[in-house]
Amino acid sequence: MTSTHFLSRSFLLALVLFLVTACAAKRDVYDVPEVPMPTTFLQMPSVDEKLSAPLSETPLEGILPTWWRALGNEELDRLVDIALARNQDLRIASARVAHTQARFGQAVGGQWPTVSIPARVGVEAPKQGMGDNPRGTAVESHNIFEASIRGDWRFDLWGERRALAEAAEYRMWKATFDHDIIQMNLVADVATAYAEYLSLTDRLRIARETERVVEEMLESVERRLNQGDATRLDYEQQRSAVYSVKAVIPELELQREEIQHRLSRIVGLIPADFETTGETLDSLALPAVIPGVPSSLLLRRPDIRSVEADLLAADADIDVARARILPPLDLTAQIGYGSRHFSEWFMPHSLAYNAIASLTATIFDGGVRKGEEKYAKARFEELVELYVRTLYDATREVEDALVTLRRTQQRLDALDVACEASALALEYSQTMYGLQAADYLTLLITERTHHRNLDERLQVRLERHKGLIRLFRALGGGVEVSGPLPGKGQRPEVDLLVAGGTILAEQPSMLDESNVAWDEEDALESVWAVELSGLYDRAAAAAAARDLGLHQPEIMAGRLLYPVESGVERTGEEKPVIWYRLRLAPMESEAEAEAVCEELQRAKRRCEVVKP
Repeated sequence: MTSTHFLSRSFLLALVLFLVTACAAKRDVYDVPEVPMPTTFLQMPSVDEKLSAPLSETPLEGILPTWWRALGNEELDRLVDIALARNQDLRIASARVAHTQARFGQAVGGQWPTVSIPARVGVEAPKQGMGDNPRGTAVESHNIFEASIRGDWRFDLWGERRALAEAAEYRMWKATFDHDIIQMNLVADVATAYAEYLSLTDRLRIARETERVVEEMLESVERRLNQGDATRLDYEQQRSAVYSVKAVIPELELQREEIQHRLSRIVGLIPADFETTGETLDSLALPAVIPGVPSSLLLRRPDIRSVEADLLAADADIDVARARILPPLDLTAQIGYGSRHFSEWFMPHSLAYNAIASLTATIFDGGVRKGEEKYAKARFEELVELYVRTLYDATREVEDALVTLRRTQQRLDALDVACEASALALEYSQTMYGLQAADYLTLLITERTHHRNLDERLQVRLERHKGLIRLFRALGGGVEVSGPLPGKGQRPEVDLLVAGGTILAEQPSMLDESNVAWDEEDALESVWAVELSGLYDRAAAAAAARDLGLHQPEIMAGRLLYPVESGVERTGEEKPVIWYRLRLAPMESEAEAEAVCEELQRAKRRCEVVKP
């Protein structure tokens, strides 16, 4: 074959491959479906429902990442810090982010050639080849000396490797948002459990006050019974009322202790290492959301972002499945030296090389590859519906929280009047009973009604606070907002969601980050350090420092937490969010570092000593 014929055929082959590639090339655009959303929420309070309290108006976008601080309770702030620093589910989720990013790195690396250096030194016998030694002759051997460099590359003709890398990147984002889901729910769970604890403390105080009142009434009825002014029936009824209240108190104490145990589990401690000092639900402020919150704010929620990332990954999987139907092009090249004599191993005449291009088309596979494409399409369609459902569920959760706030406030207004009236009625009935102008049954009914109203009002106040907590959670509070996911195509405009929505609340003070050395990583090069287990984002790192400063001040004396970049980050943003390893330093010696680590481990903090 002449060189002209060879070039002509090569050109025709290249043209055919180009045309086929143009028809079946990987898509560069993956879209997120646009879901119609109402401008605002149905249950959003009207202008005339705004509170007149002397509180400042703060944009929701500025409050939501640390919304619990708007409740103005230092102990709640401390509990959230402990949870962000120690909760095991959060640490597990951060580890998942790390290993999905490692998979993404593998997928990106899979687009490049693999270069290896095969080398072989050996002996073979018989030297004529297996089974070729003549009968009756001695077996002779020969040496083999080979060394070469080899490159193998599956040319990404159809975009399979690029689609795999994009799918892996979106799955890394999904793991990141899954971490944020856990953090969003964690903060809400801490606040809810703490509010329940405070409410039960209030109810216990009311129950004990009720116990004191009914016992005083029992003494009064007993005196009247001895004087002949009351009946035995009156006395037994009052005694029954006393012990009914006494029976309620252990039940409330049991509920409060169970809540305390649950709260310790949420923050990542065991009950023996956990304590709370809160006494009243009034210590939690009640910020008011005022009109103008856009429903599109829900697009910032991490559970919606998680489905969005999974949806884009599934779309890329369709391209992967399509590319695998087409014949792969494998390129291999190898060059090196080989000889049977060591002295001639690297001489010019021992040079050997080869280059191979392999294109393998599958004629029949029982529909396996086509089935994979059908599966990928069906999975994508499933996730589109899941994305829409998740958005609608989020809208419902916000509406439920808003209507809870409105209706519980109406109930609370009515119960305030009822409690005031029943307190006056109890006072009048006690006076009239003392003057023998009312019978005991009237007094007993009035007494029970008043204390039932007091207890019900406490429970409704709790529901109002829980409604506010649910609202902050439903709006995606408790996590920082990430920008749009990378890649071309239609994306929700997350960056534009700051256009509306304010809240009436006390402006919280700046978070203390004085125990964290953000810009002094070089100081670790010449000192021993103790590394805490797990990965931390910026908020969790600052929370860990505050937690250490509060509970182990002797360890933090003269030391700082140094965030060391772990290599895991949220890519695709103007300002990437870095995940850190936390190192406590300085330690002057290995013995000092080991002593500090042992002290931390006794406090249920996992750590290891790090050499300079």
